[in-house]
Parts: sequence; structure tokens; C-alpha cells
Amino acid sequence: MYLEYILYPFLSTSKLCYYYLMKSTKLTKTFTQTMLLLKEFWKHPQKVGAICPSSPRLARVMARQIDKTRDGWIIEIGAGTGAVTEALLDEGVSPSQLIVVEQSESLVDYLRDRFSTLQVIQGDAANLRQLIPVDSQKINAIVSSLPMLSLPPEQVSSILKEFYALLPADGKLIQYTYDVLSPKAKPLEGFILVKTYSIWLNVPPAKVQVFRKKLT
Repeated sequence: MYLEYILYPFLSTSKLCYYYLMKSTKLTKTFTQTMLLLKEFWKHPQKVGAICPSSPRLARVMARQIDKTRDGWIIEIGAGTGAVTEALLDEGVSPSQLIVVEQSESLVDYLRDRFSTLQVIQGDAANLRQLIPVDSQKINAIVSSLPMLSLPPEQVSSILKEFYALLPADGKLIQYTYDVLSPKAKPLEGFILVKTYSIWLNVPPAKVQVFRKKLT
């Protein structure tokens, strides 16, 4: 009992130091990621949707749309600095089940360093079938963080055709957008919107959209 009173100030100080160390580590990581995105935005403003990493809330909402009762690959497109990648792993997606695709060379290097056990592929989503030559029936979902609103329409069309060709009939396309104020979601060619989640505590506010293939 007396020992606890004697040690209490030291234990409290240790806990406080640990708290600020963890907070400092998180701030350092966020700063590093923001600087990476800012450099990419400066070089390719159309290809980078935001200069801040996706918030943990946005990343979790995206990750929780995965049906973990189904087998198959999870293809993450436009991983950036890995906010959604981390959430997918935290939500129980196996590293052996996840393929990450990113176009930027510097972001690919960062992702490979951060997630050393994952398969990280550099390339353009408009050539997705060439990058990941897997059977479409073995794909569970595509999780996309691509800035569809800022990309040229012809590039968006090419990307969506790749998504459509790769996804099986019951596969999901999970996409987020910063177009939160429009009363009606802009349709994605070949897909039907089935769910929407608004994430106001993100910079900027975002909307997670879940699509299924339009079968003709």
C-alpha cells in the first residue's frame, strides 16, 4: 500500500510521457504523409484528390463494406499513404488477400516500406487487367480512393471499364467522393449505387459509396 503511494508520481509521469510520445509519433507520421501528398498534388493536381490523408473514420467505413464471409482478392486502388490499407488490415482482411495499386512512384516506395508484407503494384488503374491478371471470379471487392471528379472523363471511363471487367456479378465497388452536397450521387458508368455514407469528420468532408455491377 505504502509502496503504491511512493511510486504513484513516477507511474503517473511515465504514463504521461508515454501518452505524449505516442501523440508525437502520430503527429510525425501524419506530417510525413501530408508532405508526401502535398508533393504529389504539386506535381499532379488532377491525380491527387486531397493533400491530407483520409481520416481513420473514413478509412474504417470503407473497410467495413467488405464482406469478409466471401473469399477472393481485395483490390485497393489509389492507396496514397495507406490510410485505407491500414483500416482494411485492421478490419480483418488478410495481407495475402490484399493487392494494392498506386500510380505514384514515391507513394509506392512509401507503401512498400510501411506494409512490407503486402503486394504493392505501381501502375495506372486504366490498365488494371494488365497489372493484376487474376480471374475475376476470384475478386471480392475493389476499394477505390481515386479522385473521379478531378480526372479527365475519358480516363474515368477507361478505369470504370477495367473495374467492370474485373468484378464478378456479386462483387462490390467501394468508392469515396468529396461531392457531399449534391442531392443525387453522380452515377458511375456500368454500376448501380446501393449504399451511401456521409463522413463529415474528414478533411474535406467525404461520402463513401458502395456500387454493384449493372447487369444487362
